[in-house]
Amino acid sequence: PMSMDLGTVVRAAADLVGPTLARRSVALEVVVAEGLRVRARSDEITQVVANLLQNAVRYTPEGGTVRVVAERNVEGVVVRVANTGPGIPGSDLPHVWERFYRVEKSRDRARGGAGIGLAIVKQLVEQGGGRVGAESGNGLTRFWFSVPS
Repeated sequence: PMSMDLGTVVRAAADLVGPTLARRSVALEVVVAEGLRVRARSDEITQVVANLLQNAVRYTPEGGTVRVVAERNVEGVVVRVANTGPGIPGSDLPHVWERFYRVEKSRDRARGGAGIGLAIVKQLVEQGGGRVGAESGNGLTRFWFSVPS
């Protein structure tokens, strides 16, 4: 994989969902450190960031907030996508990365989507030597991935 600037990808992905969020009065906060070069495939990282953002867009209620942070950590670079909203039950959290797993709520079923986005995220990140994680509680749900620099 080539060396690429992760910050550029994160900003571009955020710009794409910006208008959708604005129409629903959802605030978008983007915090990207400078010079976040990583060894990764640009098209794959673009898909990972886009999937996590689309996920946040889908589950953030009107008037909520989506926050994207990209920064260095001990393993390389970490990107976190957090959104306000009802959250994911603890018993469901370990399963959100599984293909076709649905957090079963009638609201989700009505909204559609078979939940392959996160399975793809996990596959692409781990193939590149990175890790993924998810936390949810106190009205905030956060998905993150790290990639080696």
